[in-house]
Amino acid sequence: SVPEATGSVADLSDDAATAAAFDAAERAMGLPDGLVAVAGGSARRFGDGPVDALTADAVRATADLDLVTTLLALREFTARRIAAAAPAPAAAVLIGSVLARRPASPLFVTHAYAAMKAGIEGAARSAAAHYADRGITVNVVAPGLTRTPMARRAQEDPEVSAYARRRQPLAPGGFVDPADVADACAWLLGAGAVTGQVIEVDGGWGVLGG
Repeated sequence: SVPEATGSVADLSDDAATAAAFDAAERAMGLPDGLVAVAGGSARRFGDGPVDALTADAVRATADLDLVTTLLALREFTARRIAAAAPAPAAAVLIGSVLARRPASPLFVTHAYAAMKAGIEGAARSAAAHYADRGITVNVVAPGLTRTPMARRAQEDPEVSAYARRRQPLAPGGFVDPADVADACAWLLGAGAVTGQVIEVDGGWGVLGG
């Protein structure tokens, strides 16, 4: 039987808080065999922007929000399975970004964010190789512009919305449905022979130039 959904609130950029969140999940559902590390967001409010205007504080804040959260979640997932000598299979899915892989300057200029999302891809590939013999897959889903609260600024900007409709014609109104991203994550959780890969869910962004 599937246990009822539960939840907890934690700062996943903090070691102890991340461990506590995974403790709570394990008490509620047992040792997890799947992880979707989705925590992150825009760091514009912290000063993210073009690299010529970045400060060290802005870069660190973006790293905490978008990279540290992902790596600490992956740490807890893998460490707990190793400590428990848990049998295969198990799967981790990390969230990247098509915007970081295939830029659209000058409409989207958040270079620290791009660096962190690139870091997630590098970490996923390295971790995929390291944990393959333990039956743990690690993959990345890289969404395009998606209809989420994070993309509200883009959705409300006529110029950006028009660009999105041209660049992502397969996405209704130019913005990817979050359900399509969730479907890709769900597929990767069950795709035991797929690891170290980046799946772009982008409505056509990657094959249509700016």
